[in-house]
Amino acid sequence: MDLQGSYGDYAKSTEREDLWSAGLIVTADYLDNVGFTVGYNKTEVNYTPGTPKLTQDALFASVRFHDTPDLLPGRLTYRLDGHLIENDDPTGNTDEGRILAPQIAYLAFDKSLYLDLGYAHSSYAGDLTLTQWTPTLGIGLNQGNDWLQLRGYLIHSSNASRTQGKEDTSAVEAKLTHYFGSDAPLGIDRLQATLLGGQRMYAVDGDAGAVYNLADIQKGSLSLGGTWDLDDSWSVLLVGGLEKYENQDISDEYDNRYLYFDVNRKW
Repeated sequence: MDLQGSYGDYAKSTEREDLWSAGLIVTADYLDNVGFTVGYNKTEVNYTPGTPKLTQDALFASVRFHDTPDLLPGRLTYRLDGHLIENDDPTGNTDEGRILAPQIAYLAFDKSLYLDLGYAHSSYAGDLTLTQWTPTLGIGLNQGNDWLQLRGYLIHSSNASRTQGKEDTSAVEAKLTHYFGSDAPLGIDRLQATLLGGQRMYAVDGDAGAVYNLADIQKGSLSLGGTWDLDDSWSVLLVGGLEKYENQDISDEYDNRYLYFDVNRKW
C-alpha cells in the first residue's frame, strides 16, 4: 500500500499558481503469476485571482500476468492499465479522460536486461483522442549496483487544435538508479535521477500509474529522489523536480517546481 502526496509551484505562469495532490494505491500479488493494483488520486490546481480552482478525481486500475517460457532466460509480463479522470475544467480540454494502456515486458532472470513495449489510447471530452507508444530498455550496471532505464514517448493527437497545433510529439526519458550498501549517505538505500528531453503531450506514465493530462506541451523535466527502507515493511520515497511547459496559444512558458512523497507499507 502506498500513501502519496505532492505540491507543485507554477513559476512564471500567467495562468496557474500551484497544485496539490494526494493519493492511495493498493497492490496485491498471487504467488508469482498474477497481480493487480488499484489507486485513487485527488488533485487541486489553483489559478491566478479571478479564475476558479480546478478539482480532479482520478481512478487507476492495473492487472498483470507473468509467464516464464522455456525458450527464454527470463520472465514475460502482460499488463493492462486503465485510467478514469473527471474534473471541472471549464474548457473541457482535460475532462472525461478514458485511458487504456496494454504493455508486454521482459526481465532477464539475473536482472541484467529489461525490455518492454507499451501502448496507450486516451480519449477526452469533445473530439480529442491520443495514441502513445513507449519502447523501453533497462540494463544493469556496476555489478548490479546501478540500473539505467531509457524510455521513448511517441504520441499522436487526433486534433491538433486541441494540442497546441501539434499532431505528433516525441521525448526520451533517462532514469538512473543507484543502490547503496551499508555505508549509504544519510541512510539512503536508493538514489534515482531522471531526465526527460524532447516534447510530450497528455503523456501516460506506466511506472507512476499517472496521466499528465495538462493541456500544455511538456518540454522537459529533471528530478532527484531518494528511498529509505525503514525496515522490512516500511519505506519512504522523497522526490524533488522541475518540469518545463509551454502554452503556445498564449506564449506562456513556465516551470512546475514540485516535491513528492510516497510512504509504502508491505505485508
